[in-house]
Amino acid sequence: MAKRMSVRHDVTLVTSNAHHSTLRDLFEVEGTSSLREIEGVQYLIVRTFLRPVRSSQKMRLLSWFAFARRMIGAVRNLSRPDVIVGSSPNLIQALAAEMLARRYRVPFVLEIRDLWPETLIRLGGYSPYNPFVLGLSVIERYLYRRASCIVTLMEGSKGLIASRGGKKIVAVPNGVEFDLVDAPVEDSPIVLDEQAFNVVYTGSLGISNAIDRILDAAKMLLEQGETEVCFTFVGDGEHKAQLIERCAREGLTNVRFYTPIPKKHVYGLLRQANAFVVNALNASLYDHGVSFNKIFDYMAVGKPTVFAVASDIMERSGGGITCPPDNAAAIAEAVLRLKAMSPAERDEMGAKGRAYVEAHHDVAKLAEIFEAAIVDSIAASRM
Repeated sequence: MAKRMSVRHDVTLVTSNAHHSTLRDLFEVEGTSSLREIEGVQYLIVRTFLRPVRSSQKMRLLSWFAFARRMIGAVRNLSRPDVIVGSSPNLIQALAAEMLARRYRVPFVLEIRDLWPETLIRLGGYSPYNPFVLGLSVIERYLYRRASCIVTLMEGSKGLIASRGGKKIVAVPNGVEFDLVDAPVEDSPIVLDEQAFNVVYTGSLGISNAIDRILDAAKMLLEQGETEVCFTFVGDGEHKAQLIERCAREGLTNVRFYTPIPKKHVYGLLRQANAFVVNALNASLYDHGVSFNKIFDYMAVGKPTVFAVASDIMERSGGGITCPPDNAAAIAEAVLRLKAMSPAERDEMGAKGRAYVEAHHDVAKLAEIFEAAIVDSIAASRM
């Protein structure tokens, strides 16, 4: 989005140097922050000295506040903005962005990527009356009221946001950069077995992804003698070590795990697959919609997806098989259905998915919608 907008505007993307799930530094930063240009976009990279720790949610929470505090200080080195967009991987940094908007007396645009505190309640099992949850609820409603515009990934979340004080809500889902998808394929460092029926998953290996159910499906297929089916997972997450240990303990020889690979190699890997798989917990959080990046990457390469998520996107697109979320038997059955199809039938299904993403999830088009929402907020503030 920032690359697209940078063609017409001066855009600065403020980010942390640390990745919250891999626990690795994405950037080396001397001091508290660093300003640099990456692929035509100006980045202000803030060093988060309190890093997330697998065993400590408290440390992760502290890192939210550390980033917000340092960000507020670091932006003093930038020129005065016309607008500030605050995103919500967590609400603390979105609140810091709103504070900056008040400091500079410019519009504040709120981007909702994760619904807080709904995620804690419906996925994390927290009580709605937990003091931390209540605190986030207060921040959530405050940000909804303060935002001149709210951009949400999920069309289905508009009602919830409006009920809590949000106005002028625009849906801009995740999407795909087709220039990258269709670029000449770089050799992938991961080479799949051409003799196998390869089912691939790329992305986070966290609680919400319910990878254990996919492993259950892999175990069922192995017990049924379906040794040609191979599941490949490429990604990182807090549960990866346990998942690998489980495969070794239970003898799941039809499962492979790999570390993440650069985006430029991902599409080369995806093109080797016969099918993809996505699973999610059977949680009411997804009643408001889903917009997983991986879904659109899968569909863009024209291969079918086993989609075990409470969403009708595969039914609407025709790009895969939908089955109940968090249901191993249904996942196993859907994999066998795809395996039983001819390559031509799978290609036809994949082509439908590609056409759907081209129509609804092209980043070039989505960036225009996002940009218009931001520009309109600036114009409205000057009237």
